[in-house]
Amino acid sequence: MFYQLDRLVSDTTVVALEAYDDAIVLFDKNYTLYRYNEECKMTYKQTILPNQEQLHTYTKSVSFSPVTKHMLAPFADKPMGLHLDIAVKPTLVNKLTQPRKTVETTAFSSEGSYFAVGDAAGRTNLFHAATGNLVTSFLPRPDYISCLQFSSNERFLVSSSYDKSTTILDTILNIEIAAFKTNDVVEGVAFFNDNHSIAMIQRNGAFQIYHIDERHMESDKNLFVSWPTAIVTMKDERHVLVGMKNGSLVAVNLETQEIAFDEKITNSGVTQLVRHENMLMVAQEKGYTLLIDIEHDLEEFENALKIKEHHRLKDMIGENIFLVLSKDYDEEMIELYEPLFKKVNALIEQGKVDEARELVEPYENDPKIMKSFEMMAQNEHHVKKLAELVKAKKVPEAYMLIEKYPILKETPASITLERQWQQAFNKAKVLCKKNDVVSFKDAQKILATYERVVEKQPLIHAVLKNIKVYIQADDLVSKKQFKAYFALVQKAPFLAENEVHKNIIEMSKKLLGKLKQAIHANDFAKAKELLAFLTPFTNLEQDYNKAKQSLFVRISFFDALRKNDINTIFSLAKDHTELRHFREYEEIENKFKTLSKQALDMAFKSDTQSIMQLFEPYRGITLFEDKIASLIKISYINEMRQAAKAGGVDWENAFTRFITYFGRGDELIHLAQQINQLEVLKSIKVNSDRQGFKKYELPVSILS
Repeated sequence: MFYQLDRLVSDTTVVALEAYDDAIVLFDKNYTLYRYNEECKMTYKQTILPNQEQLHTYTKSVSFSPVTKHMLAPFADKPMGLHLDIAVKPTLVNKLTQPRKTVETTAFSSEGSYFAVGDAAGRTNLFHAATGNLVTSFLPRPDYISCLQFSSNERFLVSSSYDKSTTILDTILNIEIAAFKTNDVVEGVAFFNDNHSIAMIQRNGAFQIYHIDERHMESDKNLFVSWPTAIVTMKDERHVLVGMKNGSLVAVNLETQEIAFDEKITNSGVTQLVRHENMLMVAQEKGYTLLIDIEHDLEEFENALKIKEHHRLKDMIGENIFLVLSKDYDEEMIELYEPLFKKVNALIEQGKVDEARELVEPYENDPKIMKSFEMMAQNEHHVKKLAELVKAKKVPEAYMLIEKYPILKETPASITLERQWQQAFNKAKVLCKKNDVVSFKDAQKILATYERVVEKQPLIHAVLKNIKVYIQADDLVSKKQFKAYFALVQKAPFLAENEVHKNIIEMSKKLLGKLKQAIHANDFAKAKELLAFLTPFTNLEQDYNKAKQSLFVRISFFDALRKNDINTIFSLAKDHTELRHFREYEEIENKFKTLSKQALDMAFKSDTQSIMQLFEPYRGITLFEDKIASLIKISYINEMRQAAKAGGVDWENAFTRFITYFGRGDELIHLAQQINQLEVLKSIKVNSDRQGFKKYELPVSILS
């Protein structure tokens, strides 16, 4: 069910791969580099480190730049890595000597501007790719780094550790904007929602989503029966693909967090997934790399959907399972699913399974459709039995059967049964409201059929004993006094099972959705109107308060923009990351980003004075102080490195000053090792403060 373009063969397991316009490159666990041309013919093969211990099958320590034909590779048994240019023959660009222990993870950013290295000592370092110079370091973690991933715009870098912690760095501002724990070790991360959210796969089979702007983690879903090993986002960012240790490829819908398909692709584990335009590359344990066309027949498939030629879909999906991920197909199936299964389930109730199968035959290669059908067909006996019980008005027996086999809730008989109950309950409620003996007895007769149904007993008791509460609730709803109504529901929880209450909840959720849309569109007048209406709906309290805060933050932000109040603009953006995605803010920040690139070149030349002059307009703006300080820190490190060549430096004084401003970080320790002054550094007892630069004014030179 995958349309295979080709299959590449390597001597052993491929642990990293990348596709360029004119070549595909692979790297296996024996340190062998392979290059294939556009016709998928091998044009180059070389073992880079022939005497090294074999890399782990599922290592993440090797990576290719998607742009520059550079790669990173570790030494299996040394705290060191190689930065290589592989455009022609592998050529050493830099040796990476910063890691404290062996390199565990590496990653290049999407535009090739940066690369990151995570080691077994829990260190994550960010480097400038063009020069190999260290840009910044994360706070160290207590265990090795399990995963590194850049966002597609290079802004964010996610670093996960074996201690089950994950940190997100904003590379533009040089600040860690999020830190959280997961239930197990994160094996892979994929950005989506225009880089505002990440999907994470964990060793225990869990799938989690974290929303960066909202700092909000969605609940765990244990989606996978096997160990997930790799993850990649589809082009339209509606699904992710997950490779499994059991050889399966799983597509997950990011909106519903449900599996769209789960297909066996190989008899051995999937080690790497890379998507290049319309091609998916799948590396597997036994030395094979599959090249799959994920858009095969897509145009023809979408045309068939437009003209409702559903009989053509089966063969196309049978040849390319990725077609079920099409947005057009999703929308078509949402419209089709309910009426289709209404007919299917009705036929199964009558024992006409073969006729039901004919109805789903055009979709028999759609995993979702067929899973639903097979589950119902396998329960044919119970489906027929329920229909008979409902027809015979054997209500308690029907409810007992549904409780035993929950899948029956989707059948026409179950829907009819619940509709009959609701009609009986509403009729009894009307009779009870008359408050006379005859009407009350009639209500009891109507509800008598349901007295042996355990789940209905509390509601029957409530309507017969507390009819005044129902009258009061209906009166409050009719007068739109929702605050008083929800207060009453708090005192009388049985009202929550009432159809009226369920309708109110549904209405409030729809209005909340409209409120969020209005806020997102910056339609403040509409948002204020909806906000006022939703104030009494205490069921929405948490979401309502978040929406309210978001609205008034945006109002303040745009007011500051009109007044050109730079300090307020940046102060709000520091605390509310969603503001940083506005075009108006990005225009301001892009100027700072351009200056930062200029300043990085100055820092590598240790020209601190020019950096300070360049950023003079941004002095006092707290949002940017971390980034500016990080550039000055790089400049100080390079100033000390250059001074070491000339000699005559008071290293105790220089190191002490640096530690006062920036702490005793990896950059300083690595420098001290390089210039043979580690013992001097160890002898210094001054308190270490990574944020010391916020307390003291930074000098033009660290040496004087």
